[in-house]
Amino acid sequence: MQPPGPGFKPDSLPRPAPARPSSPRAAPVGGTGTSAASPRMRDNTLMSAHPPPRRPRRPAGTRAGGIRNIEQLLGQSGGAMQALQAGATTARKALDAAREVLPAELAPHLWAANFVEGEVSLLFESAVWATRARYAAEEWREPLARALGEPVGSIKVKVRPRS
Repeated sequence: MQPPGPGFKPDSLPRPAPARPSSPRAAPVGGTGTSAASPRMRDNTLMSAHPPPRRPRRPAGTRAGGIRNIEQLLGQSGGAMQALQAGATTARKALDAAREVLPAELAPHLWAANFVEGEVSLLFESAVWATRARYAAEEWREPLARALGEPVGSIKVKVRPRS
């Protein structure tokens, strides 16, 4: 292609006729001459021919992210909160029973206790107290079973990990 000559004017080139919109909704925006089939332009940014979809409304009583009122969470039957609450109640019952049964010198050093499927787990604050408890643990099986109201199959003594 040759460079334009000295008499070349850019306005002298023929321009294509603008496409006619097929409906009033498909009219071009910003005077760019685009048709309804092509994306529309506004301020040199591409816009969709359709508005963005609306987000569905949240159910009543919920907040962003699906968080519900605390009353709803606690009131659900079989929900995660009820399972956590039941586990915490069982652990508290086991801790109270163990502190009741343990000798006075060991009870203050018991950090946590749990009772799951016939097994009592005792968590002591240091290895020294856990070792003393291991030697006498079998003596506490029957008194723990009476305090818990369920049979105790085994007692595990553990040391609390340091944080």
